[in-house]
Amino acid sequence: MEVYHLYEGIPRFILAGIIILLYCELLDKKVDKKIFIKGITTYTILGQLNQIGIYYFYYNNLLIARDVFSMLGSLSMVFLYTYITYGRYNYLNNIFVVTMASIITDTLVYMNTNILYFIFDKFFKVDSFGIVVLTISLILLLIPYFILKKSMKNISVLDIFNTDKIKYTVVGIQIILILIIYNPILTIYFSDSYLAMVLVTILPLILTSICLIIYAVIKTKEKSLELNNTIIKQQETYIKSLESMQEDIRKYNHDYKNLLAGALLQAEEGDYEGVRLYLKDVLKEFEEKLGKQINKNTQLKKINQNEVKGLLLSKMMKMEEKNVEFHLEVLNEVEKFNMKTMDLVRCLGILLDNAIEEVEKLEEKVIKLIILKEDITTIIVKNPTKEKVNIQKIYTQSFSTKGKKRGIGLVNYKEIIEKYQNVVRETSCTENEFNQIIKIG
Repeated sequence: MEVYHLYEGIPRFILAGIIILLYCELLDKKVDKKIFIKGITTYTILGQLNQIGIYYFYYNNLLIARDVFSMLGSLSMVFLYTYITYGRYNYLNNIFVVTMASIITDTLVYMNTNILYFIFDKFFKVDSFGIVVLTISLILLLIPYFILKKSMKNISVLDIFNTDKIKYTVVGIQIILILIIYNPILTIYFSDSYLAMVLVTILPLILTSICLIIYAVIKTKEKSLELNNTIIKQQETYIKSLESMQEDIRKYNHDYKNLLAGALLQAEEGDYEGVRLYLKDVLKEFEEKLGKQINKNTQLKKINQNEVKGLLLSKMMKMEEKNVEFHLEVLNEVEKFNMKTMDLVRCLGILLDNAIEEVEKLEEKVIKLIILKEDITTIIVKNPTKEKVNIQKIYTQSFSTKGKKRGIGLVNYKEIIEKYQNVVRETSCTENEFNQIIKIG
């Protein structure tokens, strides 16, 4: 066995590692510099070890053992690669995304390789075309990547495939695909027919990809319909709020002459202190019934993203039901937030729900939300707390002051934020106030 044969696959593994990481990023996984280097190194080392084993069995004429080793090696690569690159934190989501990326890249790679092999063999009569194939494969794999990246700008794959059941199903499908593609029985059975072997390899991948695409399209349409219905309901709530406010204004418009007449009578009698106290009570009643609502609606008008505005409306209703006072300050008009709308809505929902849960048990039931748009967009959620929280532990899945669900919520919040290079989160806590800050560049 020539030594160089052992290492000729390294460029291919580096290329495949890059492509898988690109598709992982497309499918909502964070890929920073550290993960990028770790991912490529891990994939290259695991792939190279797998190739050494395959060559060993091949040159010793142990073909069945080679195929069994290749099958087990490919299975272990998916799970080991995920664990080493992303760790065990939120492992199901990680293995699901890596599996989806692997299915996409495997389908494209097998199609590209066989098409290119046919072209070069048929028209150029060349058996080995190394770097040419790598370059062409890279281009062919990047074309669908950029198309999908543009079309999936506001789509979260983890929102589409949002149940553990479907994630386990996709991982199971990948395992079955590997068992089919590297099955030694099929290799022996179709060894005399290259075309049959190619079809056995490619067809399951293509059919799986088509099924996943169809499922994703259906779920996306369902999500879009659900989102539209939610927006319609929120708009109806907003309209009812405006109508209620308009009715209160109409009542004040009807009563203001009587109110002013009472003040005038006291003034004519020289009771200026009485006039002052009387007007103070009138203004207080106006502020309680109308002033706060007018201010909230004024602040909401500064947010030009319906999904975010709708979320805030629903949370405002929830707080009103729980007698929680809500202060909203939007200091500048916000046209858009530089992150996926669904991700921002999920993050705000988690933070506001946690704040509501915290203040429910307190005497001071007040939540403040401040949105400041300058060079960066800053979102601050403030709420009182009865004790200082250990901010080093609140983002671990085992930690929660309100049960498992809340702990998972903050874990998900952390994971969403960490997908973005331009978004950072800050958490601060004193003896009596808890602050969550999102900064979007």
